[in-house]
Amino acid sequence: MIVTKGMFAGRIDIESVIVPDSVKVIEEGAFMGCEALTYVSLPSGLEAIPNDLFNGCAKLTSVVIPNDVVSIGDRAFFDCRALASLTVPDSVRTIGRSAFGKCLSLRTLVIGDGVESISSDMFDPSPRIVELRLGSGIREICVECFTNWHRLKELHLSEGLHSIGESAFESCTSLERVHIPSSVSSIDISAFRGCESLKEIVVSEDNESYSSLDGCLYDYGRHELILCPNGVVGDVIIPDGVTSIGECAFESCRGITHISIPDSVSDIGPSAFAYCHSLKGADLGKGLHELPFCMFAGCTSLESISLDGISVLDQYSLAGCVSLKDVSISDSVESIEKHSFRGCQSLRSVRVGKNVSFIAAYSFIACNSLKEFVVDEENPHFVSVDGVVYTKDMKELVLCPSDPDRDEFILPASVNTVRSGSLVCCRSLKRILVEDGNKSYASKDGALYNRAMNELIRCPISDKDMSKILMGVEHICDDAFACSDIVNITIPDSVKTIGRYAFYDCTSLQDITLPKDLKWVDQRGFYRCTSLRTVRLPVGMVSFEVGERAFAYCPVGVDLISSADEGCVHAYDLQSTMLYDLPENGLRDFEGVLGILWDDVSDDPSKRWMNWISNIRSQ
Repeated sequence: MIVTKGMFAGRIDIESVIVPDSVKVIEEGAFMGCEALTYVSLPSGLEAIPNDLFNGCAKLTSVVIPNDVVSIGDRAFFDCRALASLTVPDSVRTIGRSAFGKCLSLRTLVIGDGVESISSDMFDPSPRIVELRLGSGIREICVECFTNWHRLKELHLSEGLHSIGESAFESCTSLERVHIPSSVSSIDISAFRGCESLKEIVVSEDNESYSSLDGCLYDYGRHELILCPNGVVGDVIIPDGVTSIGECAFESCRGITHISIPDSVSDIGPSAFAYCHSLKGADLGKGLHELPFCMFAGCTSLESISLDGISVLDQYSLAGCVSLKDVSISDSVESIEKHSFRGCQSLRSVRVGKNVSFIAAYSFIACNSLKEFVVDEENPHFVSVDGVVYTKDMKELVLCPSDPDRDEFILPASVNTVRSGSLVCCRSLKRILVEDGNKSYASKDGALYNRAMNELIRCPISDKDMSKILMGVEHICDDAFACSDIVNITIPDSVKTIGRYAFYDCTSLQDITLPKDLKWVDQRGFYRCTSLRTVRLPVGMVSFEVGERAFAYCPVGVDLISSADEGCVHAYDLQSTMLYDLPENGLRDFEGVLGILWDDVSDDPSKRWMNWISNIRSQ
């Protein structure tokens, strides 16, 4: 006997159904849209729950799936809004797409041992399931399978599971405890990222790949601390004998206040303590010699840090530590890498130890309260004069502090090199002057040029009226106007190239006129010019190239205005570079994108762009 396709579909008078055991087949959609249906008893010999069987049965509260069923079809329980719990028996092997979609009351779901794979497309993007039990047939929890299950509180993983994939349970914000079976041999570092309530990870004593201690996840021998749950609060003491701390191990553990690292630890992965917002202090131990990439990035409560024994401060290692006020870079430190102290906005004074031999560009960018650098007199590589860092021979400007009280900077006569980034974010500067006798640089209207006056090196940030660049300038150097308050700018026709980050973060810039002989705008040249409304192209402009993300994060709908009446511009897909061919008589129409921020590598160009889809009109 068969219940045929759509046999009872749309019936609003059916409240309960008992299907006799004589029925062996129920076709798809048989009870679809039975809005009053609350209870169903299915026959014991049924082998499949077909597509859409109970789709739209909004009042269905109870259904027992027989032990003979081997498959559940697409959308089988879709929009069963009253269904509170469901048990999938061990006989079931496959579950279709959106099988449990829009089951708004579903709180408990048990998946039997027969199901071998489970995917996120079975559910809504953020279902309301509180308790989830996964059977032993599931070998792998795939990438992002349960991401954003915000209400999931109880998770039961069975023996037989081998791997937990990337972001598998990311942002399951209610999850408090996880038990890892003995069979698990692979856990991605991001599997439980953003589980802010997770306080404990417990590993089976029989597991030969992992172990746990005090709620934290370790390798089997407890030599590497792999993950500390985000919900841990208070002080954390890492046990002696641990030799390494994994990448992102404590990332976003927002309740941790202090961390003690034993002398046995010699290696720490990137972002190990990033965004631990309550972390006020850390004892680093004697075995560590490098602060890795982003180690304490975003630790907004970190007030002090001892760098004794550390030789390298890697990129972004202390970036965004806005509570740091005074830092002593100990004599053990040899290298300060790019952006290592970026955005430490409360930092007022920095002592540079005697053995520092390398200070990267932009290492102290956006430290807006920084008044001085004090270099140890015994340092053979650097010297500080009036709080500014130079090379020992005074031939290269290395770092000028932001110093909110400094409105004028005089470049010494001995300096023949101004390092990129050395004057970026000195927000109070109104004038950059050059001491008499300097053979490499000159100053005009408070801006810094090379001696030949064909390169603009740096314009004072606070000069809103700096709207003209000297005729004869051929190159606008890297960072020349970065973070400036300028509102509009006219670039003379002599300019042929615009350097990297030249107008970076000029958030007040509204209008620019590009020169007709412009050949190249380097990467991020106008990056984050968030107020930009108009870009003007002159008559006779033939072509120019635009570097990667040169106009990224500029507003959508910027006007690209031509001074000519005819012609068109075509954007050619060169991956990281855009080339624009402009006819001799200018341009009139534009179809394409001037932004350089990529979305993906789709063959459809309309799907590739994220920023700066522009309109061109005749002037």
